[in-house]
Amino acid sequence: ISLEIAQKFFADDYKSSYKVLNKKLKELGVKVPTLYKQYAELCKPGGCQFLAYNIDPDFSDCVDSLVWVDLHKLKPKKKARYMPSEPAQSSKTRLSKVS
Repeated sequence: ISLEIAQKFFADDYKSSYKVLNKKLKELGVKVPTLYKQYAELCKPGGCQFLAYNIDPDFSDCVDSLVWVDLHKLKPKKKARYMPSEPAQSSKTRLSKVS
């Protein structure tokens, strides 16, 4: 996709851009990959970028993506869920404290 096409069809607003992307992909008979939406909704604007794509012939021609995520721009709820301030104790650590 060229920069000109991206600027023409996709706005800065994620929700409206996602709707356009979804519509364009439906016209091609495909859907937006689930993980695309998961990554895109992980961060505040500008915190997630899809840098490159590849078709993987060894995995049923699945489309792979190189995704860059700025951990400083994680949404607060997502950060609390995926990066809690207290690291989880391993079962080995818990067992050694009991003994």
